[in-house]
Amino acid sequence: FLTHGSYSASIALLLGPVAGNSVTQIRASASAREGRPVKPNCQYSTTYTYYALGWYQQLPGQQPLFLVYRNERGNEYKPRSVAPRFSSELSTDVKSFTLSIEGAQWADSAVYFCALWDPP
Repeated sequence: FLTHGSYSASIALLLGPVAGNSVTQIRASASAREGRPVKPNCQYSTTYTYYALGWYQQLPGQQPLFLVYRNERGNEYKPRSVAPRFSSELSTDVKSFTLSIEGAQWADSAVYFCALWDPP
């Protein structure tokens, strides 16, 4: 939840299996005061040699929006349209992928999806 005075808005995380590989959310929701960091996280398991993990944001009533991805080498790609306060951290040793939202804003209240795929 993002909180400001007596108001709050939720940030939910939804994850699912991908072709025998999987991502698992660590917490079903995250909360922070407006202006504070929020770090949703997923753990993953994969048999792919080459893979990528991405985060998507779905605002109420809208389609999911791609935010950022990292490949197995840790290289990050983020569209220019995504605010610089969104970034990601990939830890291949513990199979953890984190979305970092620095300075959370009301506009960030959304469902966040973590996805795993095998790039072509």
